[in-house]
Amino acid sequence: MNAAFSIWEERIAPVFDVASQVAIVDEESGDTEPDRISLTCHVPETVISTLLGRRVSILICGAISRPLHDTFVLRGIAVHPFVAGELATVIRAWREKRLKEDCFRMPGCGYAADRAHAGGHGQRFRRRGGSGLPYGASVIPTENAMCRCPMCGYALVHEPGVPCSRQRCPNCHAPMVRA
Repeated sequence: MNAAFSIWEERIAPVFDVASQVAIVDEESGDTEPDRISLTCHVPETVISTLLGRRVSILICGAISRPLHDTFVLRGIAVHPFVAGELATVIRAWREKRLKEDCFRMPGCGYAADRAHAGGHGQRFRRRGGSGLPYGASVIPTENAMCRCPMCGYALVHEPGVPCSRQRCPNCHAPMVRA
């Protein structure tokens, strides 16, 4: 599995939509130096095709516009937004599965899922399409990730690399959402 990290001056780029470069890292490889790709065209489909051509299944970035976020997710690339820090440190944290630590959050951008549970801002859930999570919540699946039907409650194990919204409930054929 490859991950793309949006970069600017050896840090995670604060806004992915205008980032000029990404670093590609292979999770299984022990390479310490990532491959770098220049993003000369900011047309979403071109960027996505470039990343898919490099077998990227995860994008780790700073802020990202909602339409671009949703386009990545619909094309099968999980998005982990609102990450900040030096590139090498963030890559190491990703490999060690520590990206949810506070030190990697962009200032002022707590995780929406955390705020939703606390009754704060992030309670806007999308019911059709997308990941079924609040915007900005991590879409990197955990070991026990589940997809569930919002209509009848049927649940199934999340398939890595396949957004829950692409799954249909076998009972009522509604799009699934992340449980």
